Amino acid sequence: MKKCVEEQGWIVEDISGGIHIKYRPEQQVEAAAAIRECSKQSLGLAPGETVPPPSDRQVRDYYQALVNARECLEARGFDLSDPPTLDSYLEKGIGSWDPYGEVLTVTGMGPSEFDTLTRKCPQPQLYR
Repeated sequence: MKKCVEEQGWIVEDISGGIHIKYRPEQQVEAAAAIRECSKQSLGLAPGETVPPPSDRQVRDYYQALVNARECLEARGFDLSDPPTLDSYLEKGIGSWDPYGEVLTVTGMGPSEFDTLTRKCPQPQLYR
């Protein structure tokens, strides 16, 4: 993934559990597009091919990673709501609970601050 993003002209750093792309706020859309395309390639998908739905195991692992990330965020002073139960999360679906989204909503944090935060508390990845 790192090599793919670098080949598209982005500066990429390794961080625990993933990569960090350096970009200016006005480049956020382009950076996200590069990540999406490289994520698809890392999954072995051809251009235009859609990502298959995650397996039950992937969703469960992702939920647990979000719970762990929430603990990291709280350790840095963010007061977050309690996570839903696993059953509730599975029923409502991916995206129904996101501690990072909660941080952004509550704080109005900008991209630079959010980048700094995700270096300390890396965002989990559904597809690895």
